[in-house]
Amino acid sequence: MKGTAKLLHKSGMAKNISLDRLDVALNFSAIYHCAPNWSLDANWARGLTDYDLWYVWGGLGRMVTSDGSIDLYPGLCVWMRPGRHYEATHNPNALLRVTAIHFQLKNKRRLLHPAEFTPPVEVFEPTAPAYFEAAMAHIVDLRSRLGHPDVAALLLKSLLIEIAADSQGKKPDSARDRHYKLKINPLIAVIREQPERRFTVQELAVKAGYSADHFVRLFQAMTGKSPKEFMIGLRMERACALLKGSSHTVTQIADLLGYQDLGFFSRQFKENIGISPDHFRQRGIKSSPQT
Repeated sequence: MKGTAKLLHKSGMAKNISLDRLDVALNFSAIYHCAPNWSLDANWARGLTDYDLWYVWGGLGRMVTSDGSIDLYPGLCVWMRPGRHYEATHNPNALLRVTAIHFQLKNKRRLLHPAEFTPPVEVFEPTAPAYFEAAMAHIVDLRSRLGHPDVAALLLKSLLIEIAADSQGKKPDSARDRHYKLKINPLIAVIREQPERRFTVQELAVKAGYSADHFVRLFQAMTGKSPKEFMIGLRMERACALLKGSSHTVTQIADLLGYQDLGFFSRQFKENIGISPDHFRQRGIKSSPQT
């Protein structure tokens, strides 16, 4: 994966040690669907003894860090570490969904104290969010269900190396970019929450307060895809996940994703994935489009 992360917040002075010389020790990992009354208070941060890597894949929220407050939205990552301040809440109408991985770093066989390595970045956006989301979920799966913690640790190490390499020389977003994200990211969250909905560009543009043309330009600049391409890619991503992880028939999956014509769903799936939904399920291909 190239260009893993777009930097939002630097995390301070990094120690003179390279991640490729270190190993990862996984402590805990999970995929969370936060309850309506969920919050993260300052006591949690005071009790943090290892690194905690979050990937937000659903919902909306807000986090206060030692450097100030940030919005939490799908596609955002936070690499938290001991000694920093973290508090978080979320929108009860858009509940947060987060993949979290607790880990430590090792130099040969010795576990490093967190003071010995400062992450190069604290808050960032992967430029390939579908890949990052899938990799994080796969790490959880490898460690827990499949019983391969060593493989999970190697995959996490590769993500951390990419994050560190890509963070070099990046600058925080401008005030204008942050303003655009405050308008566009909540809409991206709504699209992710309702992949079966057929949002029109005009409908989304009105919600953002922009003209249709300006909205499309902003959306494409932020996601790398037009709104239509993004929505189709998201449906295909969900279709892949359902084909791999559920017992639903292809017809049921098409219906869940808002397709009234099974033939059209199958054609669109093959155009984007390369094979039919039935063949995808039969072959157990671990693939999904990037959104």
